[in-house]
Amino acid sequence: MILCAISFLLLSLLHSSTALVTHAKALLYGATNETDRGLQKYFGAIEFYQVSDQHVVVNGTIAGLTPGDHGFHVHVYGAYGKACAEAGPHFNPDKVNHGGPNDSERHVGDLGNIHAGGDGSVLIDIKDSKVSLNGRNSAVGRAVVVHAKPDDLGKGGAPDSKSTGAAGARLACGIIGIVEENDERNAALTSFASPLPIFISTFSTLVPVLFSYYTL
Repeated sequence: MILCAISFLLLSLLHSSTALVTHAKALLYGATNETDRGLQKYFGAIEFYQVSDQHVVVNGTIAGLTPGDHGFHVHVYGAYGKACAEAGPHFNPDKVNHGGPNDSERHVGDLGNIHAGGDGSVLIDIKDSKVSLNGRNSAVGRAVVVHAKPDDLGKGGAPDSKSTGAAGARLACGIIGIVEENDERNAALTSFASPLPIFISTFSTLVPVLFSYYTL
């Protein structure tokens, strides 16, 4: 009962109808068992913008990838331990098969592929109608993950095609935290030294985990 009460309180604070989330951000670090962020490889930052009730825009720049396509998904838990394995499976509240971003049946977290050029960099510009920053499909407090291989969008013959798109290992991940607009502390999101990312990461990690218990 105490756990349920805590989870309800956190969810109420996070998704209050009087304070809709319009901007969130994730800093991507390499999948490793190293717990010191300062020793982890930094890949880039991903921004999420709620531009309407129906659409979220995802943009950002990633560097250091191998050239080619890489699966790009929102995973259910806001955690990056055990080489990003603690992020869990794709965010899939509808309990349906994996698919591509334009498919009628797909995970909420299915954002398809990103393409790294010859220099290993990616400029991300995605507009999606399934994922949100508010309500049931909210990505806030979850993790965004870049995979080693292309996502087959659920259309391949591999055993895990309908669950992961056979996208392979997790290369990098980051916890999606709320950005408060017009707040000077936003600058701290790009700094290792600031306590703000630690607070956001810790708070964001608790919410989906507690929510999973609350909905059992």
